[in-house]
Amino acid sequence: MTLKVGLVGARGVGALKCFRAMEDTSVVAFCTLHDETLRPIVEGYGVPRGYTRFEDMLESDVDIVYVATPVPLHVPQSVAALRAGKHVLCEIPAAGTLEECWELLEAVKSAGTQYMLAENYVYMREHLIIRELVDRGYLGELYYAEGEYVHDAKGGMFHEDGKPTWRHEWFVGRKGANYATHALGPVLSWMGERVATVSGFGSGRRNVPEHVMDDSTLMVGYTPSGRLIKIRNDLLSSGPPRKYFVLQGTKGVYEGSRRTAWGADGSISTYNKGQGVGVADEYHQVWIEGEHGSPAAFHPLKDFEYLLPGPLQNPPPEGIHVGHAGGDYWMLRAFVDAIKAGDTPPLDVYKGLEMTAPGICAGISIEKGGVPVDVPDFRAAG
Repeated sequence: MTLKVGLVGARGVGALKCFRAMEDTSVVAFCTLHDETLRPIVEGYGVPRGYTRFEDMLESDVDIVYVATPVPLHVPQSVAALRAGKHVLCEIPAAGTLEECWELLEAVKSAGTQYMLAENYVYMREHLIIRELVDRGYLGELYYAEGEYVHDAKGGMFHEDGKPTWRHEWFVGRKGANYATHALGPVLSWMGERVATVSGFGSGRRNVPEHVMDDSTLMVGYTPSGRLIKIRNDLLSSGPPRKYFVLQGTKGVYEGSRRTAWGADGSISTYNKGQGVGVADEYHQVWIEGEHGSPAAFHPLKDFEYLLPGPLQNPPPEGIHVGHAGGDYWMLRAFVDAIKAGDTPPLDVYKGLEMTAPGICAGISIEKGGVPVDVPDFRAAG
C-alpha cells in the first residue's frame, strides 16, 4: 500500500525529502499561500500537483497531510484535514493556546483518521538509545530529568521590510516556554508521564527589551508520581544553537552532549562513527550501576547502540543524513508504519498536547510570579 502525501507550508520541504526516501509513500501534492513560493518547490522536486488554497488540497485524494505552517495555523489546518478524512502529522507545537488544545483533542476524537505531533527530537538516535535503556530497566526508577533547547531566533522575528513575522507574536509576544517541545518531548518519552503542575520563571528582557518573552525561560514541573523535570526554553539568547539533556534514575544516569555542532542547514555537522554527518554519540555518556560498578565513571552511550531495534542498527542514508540527524526520517517512518498497521501513532494527540500545554502553562505561572499552575489532564477528558 502506497500512501499519498500532501504537504502544506514551505517548511515541509524537509519532510518531503524524507517521504520521497520511503518506498511506501508518494508525495503527490504541495501547498503554499503564494505561487512564487510554490512553483520552485513543485518544479524542483517534481511534485505532481501544487495548490495555493489549502481547501483545494483537502479535496484531493491525499491520504496524509503534513502541516508545516506557522503556529497560528496548526490547529485550524489540522482540524480541517481531520474533518476531510486525512491522517495528520503536524509540526510543533501542537497548539498555541489551551483553548486550541481542547479544540484539537475534540477533532481527533471525532475523526476516523490518525493525528501525530511531529516532534523529531524524540527520534534522534541518542534519545532512542536512552529510551531502550529506560524500557529495559537499566537506569532503575527515574526521578529527575532536564532538557534545554537554545536557538537564537531573533533574526526570524521581522521581515526584510521591518514588519513583524508571525513568530513575533506567537513566540516572543507573550511569556512562557512557547517552543519547548524539543526539550520536553524526549524527557516525557523517557518518563512515560505527563507534567501535572508547572512553575515558570523568566530571566528578564535584555537582548530585545521590546519583546514580551524573557530572554531565557525555565519551567520546573512535577509528574503525577512526583518526578521532577526542569526545562530551559530560549529563543533570544545569542550564541550557537544547542541542546542538552540529563536523566537520573536510582541505578544510573545519562548526561547529554553540549558539543554537538549544528550546521546552518539544520543538520548535525559532527562526524559520527565513520558514517558521515550524524549525531555525535561519542560525547553522550552514561553510568549504569549494573554495568559499570564503582568507582562511578561515565562511559560512552554508543556502547549500548546494540539495544536499538533492527532497522536502526543499519540505517539507510536517510536515517542519518536527512533532517536533525535522522530524527525527521525515523519520526515519519513511525507515523507511516502506524497508519499502515492501523495502530495509534506513537506521538498521538494526547502525547502531543502533553508536550505542548506545559509551555503554555509556564507563561501563566510567570505572569503570576512563578506560582505552580495545574496542567490540564487531557486523558481524563476521555
